[in-house]
This record gives sequence, structure tokens and C-alpha cells, in this order.
Amino acid sequence: AVALSGRWIFVLAEGGDLFVYSGDGELEGSIALGESYDGIRVGPIEESLLLSNRKENRIEVVTLSFIRKIDTEGSPHLGPCDAPVEVIVFSEFECPHCAKLAPVLHEIFEKYEDKAKLVYKNYPLKNHRSSVAAAAAALAADRQGKFWPFHDLLYKDFNRLNNQRIQEIAAEAGLDMEAFKKDVSDPRIMTQIRKDIADAGKIGVRGVPTVYINGRFQPDRSLKGLSDSIQRELDKAKQAVRMDGE
Repeated sequence: AVALSGRWIFVLAEGGDLFVYSGDGELEGSIALGESYDGIRVGPIEESLLLSNRKENRIEVVTLSFIRKIDTEGSPHLGPCDAPVEVIVFSEFECPHCAKLAPVLHEIFEKYEDKAKLVYKNYPLKNHRSSVAAAAAALAADRQGKFWPFHDLLYKDFNRLNNQRIQEIAAEAGLDMEAFKKDVSDPRIMTQIRKDIADAGKIGVRGVPTVYINGRFQPDRSLKGLSDSIQRELDKAKQAVRMDGE
């Protein structure tokens, strides 16, 4: 069975082993499902499968959860670099849903600041005229150590951003304006934005905000959903430490 996007190929082998290949044929992993299935189809969403047993006239829906490898080098972040939990958000500054999520992520970080690393990756949408300019400005602010204050001010005015307002926000954030204007035009900043977009494409990001916790897609972006997922990852880390100690 081939995912509609062509990103995944699923092979159900004799004996019940499910092999998962990337679209270019690289084996990504396998899952032992058992011998009770004899057919496979792609489900209604990207990572779901319909497994069938024709003899028993039975169909089961299986949802897979892939762990993505996401390059975060050079991306703005909060928290210790070696934190046991890494929360990565693909976002942009004219998106109302991203603006709504931003304070939730701040609250999460305050709760787990010594145990979680929060990373911001840019994914500007084409239909938002100032999203690329805002992303570049935020990265320029990051060079002065003020990404997150600038980030918060951008989201505060997400629905009225333009070049003039971005400049005003830079002044409000207390940036060195001469250095800021120079950095915004630095080609390396656009290279970083394009890299973020490419990284998003590699793992199937289609919209914003999209959140990954330790490489696993996070469908529930509520405060409780994020907290529960982070706690599960922390519990796993503790369990791994205990097993290593034994």
C-alpha cells in the first residue's frame, strides 16, 4: 500500500510483519503485527492503515506514529540543549492559530524549563504577505539575543503585520536598529528560512502550527495534551536511566 502523498510504502509480509519504506525505497522500520491479517490498504489519513482478515470478515484501523529526525542546528530555542525532551514547533507570525499557541508553549516551558527544550522553526505561508519578512526580522533579533521577546510582540500584532509595523516592533524590543537592518538583509538569514521550509517538507509538514515532541507528531496542542506528552517522555527517560543503572 502506498500513502497518497507517495511518502510511505507499506508492505505486509507473510507472517504478519509490516515493513515501512520511504517513498524512495529506503527501509525505515518494521512492526510485528502477527499472522491474523492478510490484506492492507491506506487509511483516511497519512499515517493510518486498514488491515483486513478476509476469512473473519474483519477490518482494523492502525495508526502509526513515526519518530522524525529534525535538524535544529541554528534554530532559536529556550531551555538546556541537552534537555531530555525537545519540543519543536513549525510556525509563522501571521497565523492566528500560531498566535494562540504561542502563550501555551511559553506556559509549557515555564513548567518544564529545566527538563524541556523549546525550538522554533519557520514555515511562512505563501498567502501571508509579511510572513517571510517577519521570520527574517525574528532571526535578526535572535542575533541580538532577543528572539523570544520579538516573537511575542510579533504574535501580539499577528493580524496587522507589515514592513513598517515590523520595524516599529524592532524598536519596541530595544534592538540596535542599525545592526538589525543590516542583519535582516543578510542572505544567511534567508538561507536559514529556506532550510526550515525544506526540513518541514522532508517530514510532511503541511500547515502551521505543527508540533513535534522528541520527533513525534503532537496532534493535541492543548496545554493538557502537550503536558501529558512531555510527561510521558520524561517517564520514559527515567525508566531508561533505571534500566541502565541495573
